[in-house]
Amino acid sequence: MEHRNGTKEKSLTLNGIQYEPNEGFEWRWTQNTLNERLKINPYIIHIGQNGRLYYKLYEEDDKGLMVYDLCTDIKVDTMSKKERRGFPTQKPISLLERIIKCSTNEGDLVLDPFCGCATAAAAAEKLNRQWVGIDISVKAFELVKQRLKEEVEGFNEDDKQYDVFGSNKPISFQTEPPILSKHSSKPKKFIYVISNPNHKGYKVGIAKNVKQRLNGYQTSDTNRGFKLEFSEKTEFYREIESEIDKKFNANYEWVDSDLKVIIKKIKSLIKEYEK
Repeated sequence: MEHRNGTKEKSLTLNGIQYEPNEGFEWRWTQNTLNERLKINPYIIHIGQNGRLYYKLYEEDDKGLMVYDLCTDIKVDTMSKKERRGFPTQKPISLLERIIKCSTNEGDLVLDPFCGCATAAAAAEKLNRQWVGIDISVKAFELVKQRLKEEVEGFNEDDKQYDVFGSNKPISFQTEPPILSKHSSKPKKFIYVISNPNHKGYKVGIAKNVKQRLNGYQTSDTNRGFKLEFSEKTEFYREIESEIDKKFNANYEWVDSDLKVIIKKIKSLIKEYEK
C-alpha cells in the first residue's frame, strides 16, 4: 500500500481508524480509491500484525509481470538432448512459443524463412497457427515431419498428407526453385562440407555464399571451430544434397563417414549430373 512516489495522500481512514505511511513513503491510493475498492471487495485490505495496511492480491486477478523483450529466463544451453537437432543456431521451442503467443492470434500465419530445425513450425502448429517454412536443405522437410509427429498431439502420416489436429491440413513440399526469366538454366549454388571437432562427422549443405554461411556457424561456437573442408558450385546442388543424404544416411546434414569418401562422392555426382 506504500510507495516512495505515491498519491501524496498523508493518511487513510479504514473502519474509523486513521493510518499514516512510514516516513519517506506515501499511500498508493487516495481515500476515494480506497473507498471504491472496499465497495467492490470489503476484504481487499489486510491489517498486518505490525499495524500496517496491506493490499490483498487474489490469484485469479494476478496476471503476473509483463514479459520483457529481452528473454533472459529461457536458456539455449538448457535444451535437452532430445530437443537438440544438430543445428548450431537452434532456439528452444519455449522461446518460439512465447514469441508466437505475444505476436499472433490463433489462426494467424507464421512465416519462418530459415526453418532448418523446424522449431517455429512445431511451435506454430502446437499453438494452432498456420505456418510456412522455407529452407535450402531438403532435410528440413523430413525434420518438420519428424518434429510434428513427436511433439504435436494428433499428428498422423498417411500417403504424404499429414493430418494435424484432425484438420486434414497438408504439408506441401516443393524443391524446385523458380527459374529467373533472363536465364535459361537454374542458378548455381555451392554444395559444401564443413567440420567441427565437437561434432561427429561432417556437415554437408548448400549455400549461395560459403564464407557467409561459415561465419554464421562460427558465431554459434565460442571456439570458432567450424572449418570449410570443401565447396563446389553447381546448379544441381539440390539433387546432390539429396543423394548424399540417402547414401550416408545423414543426421540433420551431418554425415558420419570419411572426409575423402564424402568429397569423392560429391565430385562424382556433380560430374554425373552435369554430363
